[in-house]
Amino acid sequence: VLAAYGKELQSASGLTAESAKAILDTTTSMHNMKAGQVLQVLRMVLTGQGAGPDLMMSIEIMGSAEVAQRIEFAIRTITK
Repeated sequence: VLAAYGKELQSASGLTAESAKAILDTTTSMHNMKAGQVLQVLRMVLTGQGAGPDLMMSIEIMGSAEVAQRIEFAIRTITK
């Protein structure tokens, strides 16, 4: 799900907190999941922390390329 989310973000133009949330909802729905099931893991992957400011706003600030890069790095690290 995280890999699919990263790919969807890369193809998004004009990323906002709202569009990041919509893409997350769509991506998780396509995998028969809910966004809440991946938010904590996504936060850890992107920020390295279990809590913090609004995650979607953080995604908007980081930008789609940085978010996708962090997701790819986490997946590579975990699957070693």
